[in-house]
Amino acid sequence: MIREMLAVDECGLDLSHVEVLVSRSREDWLQLRSVSGLGGSNIAAALGKSDWLGPYGLWLELTTGTRAPTRIRNARNGELLEPGIAAIYAEETDRQVLRFPPHTIIRNPSIPGLFFSPDFLCLDAGDGMGPGVIDAKTWEGAKLDDIPEGYRLQIEVGILVMGWQWGEIAAQRGREQTRFRVERDEARLVALREGAEKFLELVRTRVPPDMDGTEGTTDAIAAVNGEPVPQKKIVLPVEYATLLEQVRALQEEEKAAAAAVEAAKNRFRIAIGDAESFTIAGSPRKGSFKPQVSNVRAHVRRSRPLILPGADA
Repeated sequence: MIREMLAVDECGLDLSHVEVLVSRSREDWLQLRSVSGLGGSNIAAALGKSDWLGPYGLWLELTTGTRAPTRIRNARNGELLEPGIAAIYAEETDRQVLRFPPHTIIRNPSIPGLFFSPDFLCLDAGDGMGPGVIDAKTWEGAKLDDIPEGYRLQIEVGILVMGWQWGEIAAQRGREQTRFRVERDEARLVALREGAEKFLELVRTRVPPDMDGTEGTTDAIAAVNGEPVPQKKIVLPVEYATLLEQVRALQEEEKAAAAAVEAAKNRFRIAIGDAESFTIAGSPRKGSFKPQVSNVRAHVRRSRPLILPGADA
């Protein structure tokens, strides 16, 4: 079951080694986050392990205080769905799950620059490893076979800050929940701390990391720039001429690569015929490569095949 805590001291856990801060409002909570360093939700971006937001985009957010609207909306949507995911977790695992008061941040004085905003905590998994951190996620893609690196890092921030031995991801995909256990790995935690310290030094010194091409970074730049001013033009230094040529060359390579990928997929499609998916003899690999076109069969027009002179009928 899930137990809602109105006060932190209701949890029954020894939290004397950490600082638990509960904000009065979401706005105060966001302000506290902004001065507490890196948390689980942005550690993957800081370390260059996020598919959506890169280090430059996060650096821009932290140095300007500007977040792209898509980032704000996605984060808010996730918060609204978390209680239902945790309820399913508690019911299916028969474990006692604790929910901290809203807008809670946990900091460990021995680990400056990192903080943990807990989704939920598990008092005991019954394996002798003590309490653990639980992170609730929604998932819209194909069924997860392994934990995404960004999710693992998020749980590891909680493990590191709390000083605990394990955590678990509860990823909800429709009616199905997949759970991934993450146990304390000292080598990974050392690398996490070192990477976080290097990134925060860039933020402190206002030295930008290398530019990246993630969607989130593009959105962050757009949020900082705002709407283009009509009729306004700017003269860039001459070295941007070389960069422009590089962009155009890369665009042509991208088009050629996309065509090559589709051609390779079409070879598979011819080979598998009307089968829905395939496996490869002597290999664990499998796939589908179904055309992303709705109602393909409904639009097929049948005609007689072309027979050239001298060809077998």
